[in-house]
Amino acid sequence: KSSDSETANNLISKALKLFATPDVPVLIRLNEYGDYDRPTTAEQYLNYLKDQKSVNVRINDIKYNVNKKITELELIKK
Repeated sequence: KSSDSETANNLISKALKLFATPDVPVLIRLNEYGDYDRPTTAEQYLNYLKDQKSVNVRINDIKYNVNKKITELELIKK
């Protein structure tokens, strides 16, 4: 929820530093039954959030590499 695109892009750049690469898969569970939305990448998802200006998911699971960078992120819709 940033006030302008420049601020949003700076926040995205900072967030991407938490990931092993910008292409890390982001999986979005639609429900508790294990149905998933189409996979996306960290960079694509962060840009989607910038456009939507809202978040309606919570973290379900995170996988890290030995450098403590995120290698997979699973979210679940609220």
